[in-house]
Amino acid sequence: MNKLDSMLGIASSQQLLRLIALTKDEAMVAKLVEGMGPGRALTLMDAGLTAEHAIALDRLGEDAVRAFKSIAATGDAEAIAGAAELLRLNQQGGHLGSDVVAVALQQTAAFGEKYAGRVSGDFASRFAQVAREEAKVARIQEKIDSLRTARMPTADAEKSLAKAKASLTRARAEVNAATDILEGRTVFGEGRSVRAIPESKIEGVETPEFVVTGGGKPDAIAEVKAIGDAEGRIGKDAIQRNFRKAASQISAQAAAKHETGGLVRLDAGNGTFPQTNAEIIDKVKGQWMESITKNPARKKDIGWVEILDKGPAGESRRLLLTVEGNNVAIDVAGTTRR
Repeated sequence: MNKLDSMLGIASSQQLLRLIALTKDEAMVAKLVEGMGPGRALTLMDAGLTAEHAIALDRLGEDAVRAFKSIAATGDAEAIAGAAELLRLNQQGGHLGSDVVAVALQQTAAFGEKYAGRVSGDFASRFAQVAREEAKVARIQEKIDSLRTARMPTADAEKSLAKAKASLTRARAEVNAATDILEGRTVFGEGRSVRAIPESKIEGVETPEFVVTGGGKPDAIAEVKAIGDAEGRIGKDAIQRNFRKAASQISAQAAAKHETGGLVRLDAGNGTFPQTNAEIIDKVKGQWMESITKNPARKKDIGWVEILDKGPAGESRRLLLTVEGNNVAIDVAGTTRR
């Protein structure tokens, strides 16, 4: 009696035949059936996972499996591919541990359920960035607690914690922007939907973060730049450099997809831009004029620039600029930064 014959008590002949057709590997079928049962194996592979990825997911536990099923149930090919990519990276080892992938899948699924029908695309990679930085902060905090218990110096660990928290703030910038759009807290208005654009497979090509759709308005693009280094410091040329790059990414997407009136968000997290509002406007306008002088067809690509930072007392501040052709002006109603 061969290995598959011995499994007829666990799986039906129809299930075994389907698994063989999907894997082309009898040994892998045996591994799937013995490891997770035929029903789950077929469910995960029907959702687009390879046998190896299905096994990797099963090892993450019930909550992760349930989260992946929720993502797969949307039928969104980009969302499913994004989740599968996390499993691939986890199998390779390195920077995406099992705990991080499990949390990222659960957060992605919860986000999709909260904004059901209004989110699509690769949010999994965005939540993976957040989960990875959250795990790093937690590890360092545990180390500090242990050092304190042992009455040992914590200065170096405290510095590492500050850097990790700054990285976490930057990682959250993209998800925060998507949430603000979905909650109607941006210039795009209420009732909008958000597609997280997958990273380009072409080397050297960087895509913007989101396409904003629905709400009875034209599609638009949003790009987010988290500003600041590992210590949260902001360079003198940070505004021009990041605005230039963001505008270029939006223009490339707009040229391919015919979307206009995009939003550039420059998010300093817990940092503070050293410039006054007038100085920021001058920097943005100077960079914008340089761009559209080289390529006048780009004039309609950007509609708004949003600058977020913290004030002297740690309060959240916002500077909103409108861009119309070669005119860049402050939107007083949308600005809290003075």
